[in-house]
Amino acid sequence: MSHRMKPRRPIWTEVTLIVGRESYGAHLLDVSEGGALLVLQDMNIRPVEGFALLKVGDLPGFPADIRWTLGNRLGIRFRAPLHPSVQAEAAFAKIPQGADTVQGPVSGDHGDQLARFNHSISVRRPDQSEARFVYA
Repeated sequence: MSHRMKPRRPIWTEVTLIVGRESYGAHLLDVSEGGALLVLQDMNIRPVEGFALLKVGDLPGFPADIRWTLGNRLGIRFRAPLHPSVQAEAAFAKIPQGADTVQGPVSGDHGDQLARFNHSISVRRPDQSEARFVYA
C-alpha cells in the first residue's frame, strides 16, 4: 500500500523551480494536494534539499520544500495544501489544443529505479475533448 495520503495527478507541463537566487527549468510529472514530482531539464544541476518556489505558468508561486532528489528528478512538499482546482488548472494549462497524446520522456541515469514512474492517463479538457498523457 502507498504511503501517500493524497492521490497524485499525472501532468506534463513546464515549470520553473526557484531555489535561493537560482531558477531551474523543469517539467512537472505529477501533483497532489501535498506535493509534486519534477524532472529537471538540465541533467547537470542538483539543487539541494530545502526551501523552493514552484512557478507554473501565470499562476502565483507555490512555496515548497525539496524533500528528495534522484538523478534529475526531485520531490517537493508544498508548505500549504494545493487546492484541487489549482491542480486541475495546472494540468490543463499546457495541453496543446487538438492534441490527442502528449508524451513525456523518462530520462536520466536511474532508468531501473525510475520504472515505477512510467504511466499514462487520459484527461478530459474543460471543452470535453480528451488528451492522453504517456510517460515512457
